[in-house]
Amino acid sequence: MVNGSRVVVTGTGAITSLGHTTRETWEAVKAGRSGVRRVQAFDPSGMPSQVASEVVDFKPETRLDRKEARRMSR
Repeated sequence: MVNGSRVVVTGTGAITSLGHTTRETWEAVKAGRSGVRRVQAFDPSGMPSQVASEVVDFKPETRLDRKEARRMSR
């Protein structure tokens, strides 16, 4: 450390295409799973790419307050 400051990590959070918790995501990473697959949210047939890392089955209101959840696109 150049300036002598210290950093303490007190927690983590992750909502990814591999899982809705840090533990789920980490277990999927350790198992070598990929969250990339064909888009399910809409028909991607006419798109240049038909794959993405979508976060599926996530309900923002279960993790965020109403105002924060409203700001999300879906």
